[in-house]
Amino acid sequence: MDDEDLKYWLAIDKTQIIGPKRMPILLEYFKEVKNIWEAPEQELLRVGLNRTTAKLFLEKKRTICPDKLLPILEKLKVKPITLNNPDYPILLKHIPDPPIVIYIRGNTNLNVEGVGIVGTRKATNYGHSIAFEFAREISKYGISINSGLAIGIDSYSHKGALDSKGRTIAVLGSSIDRIYPAVNFQIAQKILGHEGSIISEYPPGTPGGKYQFVGRNRIIAGLSKGVLVVEAPEKSGALITADFALEQGREVYAIPGDILNKNSIGPNNLIKNGAKIVTKALDILEDFDIKENEKASINLSELEERILECLNEPKGINEIVKELSLNVTDIGSQMTLMELDGLVTNRGGSMYSKNI
Repeated sequence: MDDEDLKYWLAIDKTQIIGPKRMPILLEYFKEVKNIWEAPEQELLRVGLNRTTAKLFLEKKRTICPDKLLPILEKLKVKPITLNNPDYPILLKHIPDPPIVIYIRGNTNLNVEGVGIVGTRKATNYGHSIAFEFAREISKYGISINSGLAIGIDSYSHKGALDSKGRTIAVLGSSIDRIYPAVNFQIAQKILGHEGSIISEYPPGTPGGKYQFVGRNRIIAGLSKGVLVVEAPEKSGALITADFALEQGREVYAIPGDILNKNSIGPNNLIKNGAKIVTKALDILEDFDIKENEKASINLSELEERILECLNEPKGINEIVKELSLNVTDIGSQMTLMELDGLVTNRGGSMYSKNI
């Protein structure tokens, strides 16, 4: 697509009046996106817009200069992908209401296998741990972890993927030029620094609103083969994401929880209604045709790399601690994780050898 066409796509999207259901109808009638932008009211009415929508579109048009929009995105290092672009993510394109433009910072390839991991902002430490570990394990197999960059479960999902040097996509409920919540700015920077993506359907300068976060949830589901709900009270936004996943024909996974904990109400109800109960990452990975004992692609953390370099011969934990100048608690926990991952073997007496 040339810049001439693109600027009109961006301008139409900037109005936030013409959505994914109307856009294909308008394109079929007007043939070119420029003709939609320049159409008089009577033509818009003829193609099926009601008078209120047509007038609102024309009013919004008067505040937008198409020629200024692409330079703004270039300055922000944002890449727009329109609904008719061959690079538009295939899974997302086939949901009932795909965004007509996706605004992307970072890695622009969104055609990757992915799992959405979602849950409450007010998660327990247990919920944080589960989100982190599931994201960490799943992303080792080249599967993107898709979430919403909110505090709580979302944050730990992104962190888990980053820890294994895996791919993660953050879908904003705000405009692409605004990281929300601001407390997650550092996570956003790490995502961009590790071949991840930050995306939004809202162009720069779009005012915030609660409805945007509901819209964001359909995109998380739309990009994913399945959605995992970790912790969620009865009226959590994470359950809206699960509803979108079901509507879009995606798999819904749920972590079973303590029946006395309000954060378990959502996942437990999902399980009662047919969601797949999961207690380990393999329960999800098998839906990607990944079997038990199949080796993951090696995406090592910095600490894992240091430990493996240290294990040029079998060594005890105290010797590893001394060589790396770290505390025994941290090394002990890491060795347990590495043993579960098949990276090292405990030979007894806290002696370890590496397997790769």
